[in-house]
Amino acid sequence: MKIKKLLLMLSMLGLVSSLFSQTPGSGNKSYKLTDDVGDSITAVNDPTQWEIGTFVGDSQFGQIKLFSEADLDAITNSNGTATGRSGLFAITGVEWIFNEDTSKQEYTASSAKLEPVEDLGDFVGAPLVANVNAGQHPGTKTVGINFWLQIDTSKSSNVYIEVWFRESANEPQWERCMAISGFIDELGWNPATSSHDLVVAHTKSQSGGAGWVDTFWDAGTEKPNFKGENCEIRVMAIYPKRDSNSGTFLPAEQQGSGWDGYEVELGDQFVLTGDPQVNLAHPDYGPDAGPANDYFLSYIQQNNIVRQGTANIDGKNFPVYSLTSDDFQAVTGVAGTAGNYAFSGLNETTDQFGNITYECIIAKVSLQL
Repeated sequence: MKIKKLLLMLSMLGLVSSLFSQTPGSGNKSYKLTDDVGDSITAVNDPTQWEIGTFVGDSQFGQIKLFSEADLDAITNSNGTATGRSGLFAITGVEWIFNEDTSKQEYTASSAKLEPVEDLGDFVGAPLVANVNAGQHPGTKTVGINFWLQIDTSKSSNVYIEVWFRESANEPQWERCMAISGFIDELGWNPATSSHDLVVAHTKSQSGGAGWVDTFWDAGTEKPNFKGENCEIRVMAIYPKRDSNSGTFLPAEQQGSGWDGYEVELGDQFVLTGDPQVNLAHPDYGPDAGPANDYFLSYIQQNNIVRQGTANIDGKNFPVYSLTSDDFQAVTGVAGTAGNYAFSGLNETTDQFGNITYECIIAKVSLQL
């Protein structure tokens, strides 16, 4: 397999997986770049030197330091670009070059930018992943992934991890990467594997839930013959889900995003044909909605039935699958014709007397022209 380039995307859930390397004492702060991009300052001299400015912490933008006007004057060689300036800045774009004479890495003059930032206080909300990079390790079929991960430590002590792959940006269907490794941390985290494909990445430490992450995908195992130059990696970090009644965490097999890897806006759109909807049925439990729902999803996966597109029904998007007549009978318990069917999932309905019932249905659809 040859992967020359991996383009990485960010998920609304937050992206990615694990070896959490934190800077001690950096805390778990949230920062925002100021609105005026013209406020950035070019760092003629190395702004990361410990004797210049006060280190505050790390962020998705880079290292955060508090600089006085004198500090900025030293960084800019008194060229006047920082006159009257001071405050919190993110250090971005630092470049280094190896000096063979001294055998040391040296700062490349004027390579870094100082971006003024605002301190928004403690980080809260969905997992945040930024600065994602990936590439094939030379001479191997292993893909290394590196990124910034930040979690709301007041909300959860763990995050569940999913890694996805697709061949290009035009491909609507992502594939789940299962051969993920490298969930190790040197700063006291407690990673644990709950199942083969779902991993509890981290537990909370006293220094906060933010840091750089490294993990690895054994692409040679899952994609031994694949070659591509415009591949994409997408990784999600998801807080654990709890039972709505007991408040206890759900088992590992019920955790995760629940996403089927399909990009609705890129795929085909289908519309209802007007044929009657049909209830799904479990071979043993009949039309009982819960087992029927689980059985259908299991049947789709085990028989490698690929999603064909999406049907928008009453403002909601539902996945569409192509079923043979045998498939139809297997999931409904009744005879039917082959075709494309939209799967509505588990639906709750209330009749005129207030009685609540549940049903799981499929509806025949055709390609929207």
